Amino acid sequence: MTLETEMTESSDRALRLYLTGYMGAGKSTIGRALAENLSYKFIDTDRQLVLHFHRPISEIFRHHGESAFREAELNCLKGLSNQERVVISTGGGTLTRDETMQVAKQSGLVIYLEAPVDVLYERVIFSPKDRPMIDVPDPEAVFKERFLRREPYYLQADMTVNCAHKPPKQVALDIIEALKPFQNQALSPQDQTAREQNPTDVTPLS
Repeated sequence: MTLETEMTESSDRALRLYLTGYMGAGKSTIGRALAENLSYKFIDTDRQLVLHFHRPISEIFRHHGESAFREAELNCLKGLSNQERVVISTGGGTLTRDETMQVAKQSGLVIYLEAPVDVLYERVIFSPKDRPMIDVPDPEAVFKERFLRREPYYLQADMTVNCAHKPPKQVALDIIEALKPFQNQALSPQDQTAREQNPTDVTPLS
């Protein structure tokens, strides 16, 4: 494969940005800010599934089971993988299977929004958002155990961006900074005005 071919493939992947990370990372909020800065469309896969099943997430799990939910997630990702100039916020468990991660990495760039698990748990317990995964006895232990099981998949992302103690708009700017290698191929010129001379806390693409 030539360098030109590799660059073309990378730029094509940058047309689809998948945000992954655990509950409380702020994927939807950061995703909207990122999409606005890049003039991309924003899509939340959980929202797509709610519309598909005509039920809240907790009721989808209750009435259809987790296996049906995960299968619908996979089909949703496959349907989104052909769209261009889109930021896709995935659920905390969406990219924690080989088949879903493969769809995302083959069609786009996967960005892991990273924060310490204690920070994420504190955010979640004070959030009014529907969280069926913590509606269990001893939710903190379950929350942390599930994080440890999912983390190896998160670490397969193309880049990692710290989101622990920053406002969503700053995290979005950090992501844009990490996407610089692709700006001439895939990103809107509008991202130039979104960049600021702020230090970033990212693990760039390898």
